Amino acid sequence: MATRLVKPGLYYVKVQTNAGPIPNYGSAQTMWNEQAALACKGVEYSETMIDSYDYDFVPAFLGLIPYKIVSRSGYCICADHKLSEQELTALYDRSFQE
Repeated sequence: MATRLVKPGLYYVKVQTNAGPIPNYGSAQTMWNEQAALACKGVEYSETMIDSYDYDFVPAFLGLIPYKIVSRSGYCICADHKLSEQELTALYDRSFQE
């Protein structure tokens, strides 16, 4: 898990689930929400630019049934943020250029 302050009131949050026989997107969502709530110190927040995906933990070429890990990342914007519309727009623009 990683939570990084981008600007006051804006955090980048990334979580990963434990490996399991099936991808657990619900668990990744719960973990992400918990980290966002901690970052915003209980203040409501919105999420944006969320990316969720799963990947194999054990390479399939070994002949084993691969387990799945789910990764979820994105930004949380705390309700008490002081960001201008221009700053938020710049964040979106920059993310689409990467």
